[in-house]
Amino acid sequence: MPASKSQVRPTTTDLEHQTILDKLLTLCHSPKELAEHGYPVGPPTTPKPKTPRPSSPSNDDYYYYDSDTDTKPKRTVLSVKCSLSAGSLHLIAIDPLTKEPVIDEIYDDVLGLGSLDLNACAEGVRKALYKVIDQETILLLHAGHEDLGLLGVVHGRVVDVAILTGGDDLAGSGLQAQVLGIWEVVSRFLK
Repeated sequence: MPASKSQVRPTTTDLEHQTILDKLLTLCHSPKELAEHGYPVGPPTTPKPKTPRPSSPSNDDYYYYDSDTDTKPKRTVLSVKCSLSAGSLHLIAIDPLTKEPVIDEIYDDVLGLGSLDLNACAEGVRKALYKVIDQETILLLHAGHEDLGLLGVVHGRVVDVAILTGGDDLAGSGLQAQVLGIWEVVSRFLK
């Protein structure tokens, strides 16, 4: 079975998926609003989709590729959280429509006497993220200005639940619970 735009979507039909994406696009914050909340702004640093290609003659979905050699479809929506702790940078990205973990990696490039090489870790996280997103991907974040700022990523399609809710904290103590909590908050705004 060919991968769909969000790769695997057993919990939604194509029409439901497109309806959710259309509603999410209306929730995306403007560059001005993102800048007011501390987001890095400017030209996007995320990969630009180069070649839209139809997924099949019977399906209007399109795949976006970074280059002719990158044949993996990018995610249409991704819930992301990044955490910096002593000695490591932890990235979790989940497809909120399928609850499928897309990335769950700990980057701990350590220099010498136990000091963290933050630049090397951030580069590793960016590379992992850019394998699954492009400029068309909608990122669902919570106080994401910290995450994207730390990574040096500028992205134009962002829904930040901290902005939507006026700064409410997410339920759950674990990073994965927080990433899933982002979708739970966003889904309330889709009704």
